[in-house]
Amino acid sequence: MNFLVFAKFLFSKDEAEKASTKKELQETHLPKLFTKLEDIKKKNGGDFLVCDKLTWADIFAVEKFVWFEEPMGYDILASFPLLKKLKSTVYNLPVFVNYYGQK
Repeated sequence: MNFLVFAKFLFSKDEAEKASTKKELQETHLPKLFTKLEDIKKKNGGDFLVCDKLTWADIFAVEKFVWFEEPMGYDILASFPLLKKLKSTVYNLPVFVNYYGQK
């Protein structure tokens, strides 16, 4: 994932460039990244990305999903059910519910 493309989307003042960059993210960069993460999740099984318990990888991934999703303005995980479940699992852990509230 080229984070410079995402930064270009976030900070561009030119609406045409912003729309073009959003389309590039939607059609190329995010699906490529999320497909790789979905494959990792599928391969490892369980509720989390890399093992049977919460790791920093899960926290980092879920926070990045939110980080991408809010400015993009749509459910970026709609085509990635395992990642969507990961996000839900992490946000419904008691420590996260207490910190963020119910998601």
